[in-house]
Amino acid sequence: MRRTDEAPTGTGDDLGLGSAESRSAALPAGLTALVVDDDPDFAGLLRRLLEGQGIEVHVAESVADAEALSAAYIFDIALIDYRLGPADQPARTGLHVATAVRRTSPNALVIVLTGYSDRVVAREAIRVRVDDVISKAGLTVTEFTRTLAESLERKRQRDTQLGPAYLESVVNQSLANVAHELRSPLVSIMRQTEALISGALGSLSGDQHTGAASISDEARRGLNLINAHLDLNRIEHRITRLEPAEHDVAAILADEVESYTARAAAKGVSINRSTPSVPTVARVDLPKLRSALNPIMDNALKYCRERGRIDVAVRVQDEHVVIEVHDDGPGMRADDVDRVLRPDTWGGTAPSPRARGTGLGLTIARRFSELHGGHLEIGSPRDGGTTVRLWLRQYPPTEGTDDVG
Repeated sequence: MRRTDEAPTGTGDDLGLGSAESRSAALPAGLTALVVDDDPDFAGLLRRLLEGQGIEVHVAESVADAEALSAAYIFDIALIDYRLGPADQPARTGLHVATAVRRTSPNALVIVLTGYSDRVVAREAIRVRVDDVISKAGLTVTEFTRTLAESLERKRQRDTQLGPAYLESVVNQSLANVAHELRSPLVSIMRQTEALISGALGSLSGDQHTGAASISDEARRGLNLINAHLDLNRIEHRITRLEPAEHDVAAILADEVESYTARAAAKGVSINRSTPSVPTVARVDLPKLRSALNPIMDNALKYCRERGRIDVAVRVQDEHVVIEVHDDGPGMRADDVDRVLRPDTWGGTAPSPRARGTGLGLTIARRFSELHGGHLEIGSPRDGGTTVRLWLRQYPPTEGTDDVG
């Protein structure tokens, strides 16, 4: 739909009719661009211009379509028409799209194209951190490509001055925003498949039940991955706040072991817990301590031999409360230990597809222990298996105590 309130198309070198391929200036190739305009002719011209420069282009003609694309892709460039949709619906403008792009592609170059007064739109654009506002009136291909190239260069220089730490924070924030967007549909998938499995929506055949269970498991795994990433992102950016209180660590561990009893029994694994003879009180944030214990117990059960054994103990040593979890699995090499304590790395191959983890669990456990003033150790004794020790500061400290539970 071409609107009478926007710039009329011209002739020759005017952006409305000029040849994009023959007139375009040099732009960096290999970028990904979002073009949002409900005029298919104008959007098509921008697509041809950018694709002719080796830029991948995605086109949307509405706010809803643009928001969906912004949630699915990380964009380097966003060219957004200010007025989208019928004139009698002014509330939904290109600035809504700019906000969505900033949420998922915070390092993108965002430019708003308008046929209205630059000053009017610019005042609104400042609020959503739009990089530039370009008037369509009399705009030529040459002027447009030159402006776009200059804007990209300014952005590159700014990013260089800010340094790699800033860029890393931008990428992490972008991933965190995408993760938040994915949580709701995954929760919905889990609820619907659980309703199918329970028979609430009708009976299922054996194969259908197996398929629904597989979908539910994969949705749960995806949600766990997202939650793990968000936890790690909060820790890395120091936005996790501890709310510590005095807790009996031995009692917490007993509850944790109890929650794994059924799963261990299904695998034929016995969990043996030792009870200490001295107080094991520490000042900890209880939810975060449980978040640290979960991946430790998950890994012990995952890698333990069929009909194997897991030994869990608590002791007090060097003014610390030490939680120790040992499994009789295949053990780990020294380089594997270093790998599993870094994000997104594997120490080895999981025993089955159902036992896959997120690759972030032990990293999160280590960071949580460090937030509590402790640390995490992983070792493999010569007789096999793997031992994980989580050290927490004892409260109050007991001098000279070295008691094994």
